[in-house]
Amino acid sequence: MIQSITVVTCTMNSQDTLDRCIDSVTNQIAVAAEHLIIDGGSSDNTIAIAKSRDLRYLSEPDDGIYDAFNKGIRNASGDAIMFLGSDDVFAHNKVLTEAVSALEEDGSDLVHAQMRLIRNEKAQLVGRPVSSQAELLKRMTIAHPTLCARRQVFEQFGDFDTSYRIAADYDFCLRIWDKVSISFRPTVWIEMAHGGISTSRPSLSLKEARRTQICHGRPPWVATAGMLEARLRFFLRHHY
Repeated sequence: MIQSITVVTCTMNSQDTLDRCIDSVTNQIAVAAEHLIIDGGSSDNTIAIAKSRDLRYLSEPDDGIYDAFNKGIRNASGDAIMFLGSDDVFAHNKVLTEAVSALEEDGSDLVHAQMRLIRNEKAQLVGRPVSSQAELLKRMTIAHPTLCARRQVFEQFGDFDTSYRIAADYDFCLRIWDKVSISFRPTVWIEMAHGGISTSRPSLSLKEARRTQICHGRPPWVATAGMLEARLRFFLRHHY
């Protein structure tokens, strides 16, 4: 039974956006939520904000976002774990209620939904159901910030591979997708501003996606062709 969810937020000099992020967690209804701040050693008022909001936090240097995620997993007390970026917010106040409902009513180990990506004041919906690892291997179509997993998933299959800088969430999903029970909710759970590391460093993002596809069994030439196709899509989307 899911009695509580830990929402992990990783921060680094996030004073300008953190209060809004925290508000979106504290406004959640009907579910006990622990909001855990994993900070990389901020020099601004990030930790002061966490203290003023009476949140648990850990502040120390890390080896990137996935190292911070893993610290969050190790320090989480909830029965399920979700990650919310310090620049992001829950789309409404029933996100955690819907997540618990999916995990409990469907008997799922993991649930994911849709994300609203805001770019140049225009919104794009990201995230769709994926029927198998074979389908996911072709392209990452999951809105990974919406993932909510039972704690046992991480205990059984391990945490994020920190040798990746951008694609460890894709690697994690490929690692578990055909081994756990998964639900999808066709509703928006997260609102995210455009400009994350995967969009600011598209070349590295595509190279790491190719690497994890090959690691999980996709032929290298197919993975390379997919990377080139993705490069073309990215170019057309951002230049036309």
